[in-house]
Amino acid sequence: MNKKNYWPYLLISAIAAILYLPFLGHVRLFDWDEINFAECAREMLITRDFLHVQINYHPFYEKPPLFIWMQALSMMLFGVNEFAARFPNALCGILTLIVLFFIGKKEFSSRFGWWWMWAYAGSILPQFYFKSGIIDPWFNLFIFLSVYQNFILERKKNLGQSGVRNAVYTAIFLGLAVLTKGPVALIIFILCWLASRLTIQGRKNLFNPELLILVFVTIIVSSSWFVMIWFHDGSGQLKLFINYQWKLLTTGEAGHGEPFYYHWVILLFGCFPASVLLFLRNKNPGNESSSQIEWKNYMWIMLLVVLILFSIVKTKIVHYSSLCYFPLTFLAARSLYLHGVEWKNKTGMNLLFWIIGLSISCVLILLPYLGTHIESVSNLVLDPFTKENMKTSVQWPWWTFVPGIIFLISIPASYLLHKRFQNRFLFQFAATILVIQLSQLFIVPRIEKYTQDVPASFYQSLKGKDVYVEVYGMKSYAHLFYFQKPFEKNNLSIDSLLDGKITKPAYFVARIDVPWNILNHQGVKEVFRKNGFVFYRRDP
Repeated sequence: MNKKNYWPYLLISAIAAILYLPFLGHVRLFDWDEINFAECAREMLITRDFLHVQINYHPFYEKPPLFIWMQALSMMLFGVNEFAARFPNALCGILTLIVLFFIGKKEFSSRFGWWWMWAYAGSILPQFYFKSGIIDPWFNLFIFLSVYQNFILERKKNLGQSGVRNAVYTAIFLGLAVLTKGPVALIIFILCWLASRLTIQGRKNLFNPELLILVFVTIIVSSSWFVMIWFHDGSGQLKLFINYQWKLLTTGEAGHGEPFYYHWVILLFGCFPASVLLFLRNKNPGNESSSQIEWKNYMWIMLLVVLILFSIVKTKIVHYSSLCYFPLTFLAARSLYLHGVEWKNKTGMNLLFWIIGLSISCVLILLPYLGTHIESVSNLVLDPFTKENMKTSVQWPWWTFVPGIIFLISIPASYLLHKRFQNRFLFQFAATILVIQLSQLFIVPRIEKYTQDVPASFYQSLKGKDVYVEVYGMKSYAHLFYFQKPFEKNNLSIDSLLDGKITKPAYFVARIDVPWNILNHQGVKEVFRKNGFVFYRRDP
């Protein structure tokens, strides 16, 4: 690669670093999905046990350790804090935009690569995604790369060329995905592989020698950690891990049982403005090659497989469908790239653009408005915990309205200022980037104050003190991370803390809507209550 070819990658790296690195530690980690993995990494550093994933110093069967290893390494460099917990995903964001440009340029052209990069970076959820501490960014990148390498493998086989190297690459990326999030990686890949085999023309042989290599290397890579666990602990830990993964797929986790169409709506609004481009249909693919058409079909398959799979799965969380960001933004980029050909349904797409854009603008403006009129709003709320939550003292100055106003102006401005279809979307991508950056500075910290500031501040006030801290009647990991619970050989259960013999003060945190039978335990006294949370203490 000559020097001229390096500059796009350096420029993209700089753009991504500006988007994803600043203010990573500006807001506390959110309970549960950010704090739980960060806490696992912290406990690895405390115990120096990097083989087992633990939370509250007990085995944690939800995920394998690869992403947690990344966070632990980051914490070694930057300390145990929010920045360190989110830093691996910021790096993933930089790498992801580079990968999108590289594949777009290789399969289509440099111009396509830029469109794909901007479609991904300039959509709402994908931008939030890399400034979080959740596990999915790396998992999705590994899955996407495995699908792409498998596509190259199949193309080479059709041309009579050897695809051994690509089979190995496919297996390595797939194995890394398994080590990041577990067996769900295999389910997604196999479904995509089967769907592509059965639907894309030109597939004659379902099995070939490269497939055996792919399977063999995948087993080697993905089983590496599981084999170590087997030798260290026997089969018991593995059985518990597998049982938990099956339970996660087949039963709805408390608070996350959403309707079938949940992810369809999330992608439509969350990936705006790229999502509305899916509703364009071109009459003629123009001068696309057969390979380009085939890659497009792969992307449609990935989008539908992931969307349908996680619509069926009982547990539905926003980021479960985040793998769809890759194919969705590819198809959006293709719509922009092929705008020279004749398109159908442009009126419908324009209408959807206005409806979704204005809806999001209204939400962004409504949030600070409600914040400044919180007393009037709280009178309409029936839930006692939410009502008390809303009493949190949060200031909403005039500049908190700026993100919503900018977004509201950008919708008509993209039409009035730019006659060219492509320039409209480039303008909207840029506006979305600006609005999300401002929202993360002005709005997200204030939302965090309502949801968890009171208990998190309490935990931080006890950090380093010789006390016990536990939550009562609710699921939370915040007390572990923000109190920075030390390792103790005799890790007392909550029952022991409430009724057993203790050698130091024990604090308990509960929501006001949790039954107050905690006071029935001898020696437990209420210390104070604030904004929906009640704080108790039991002395030795």
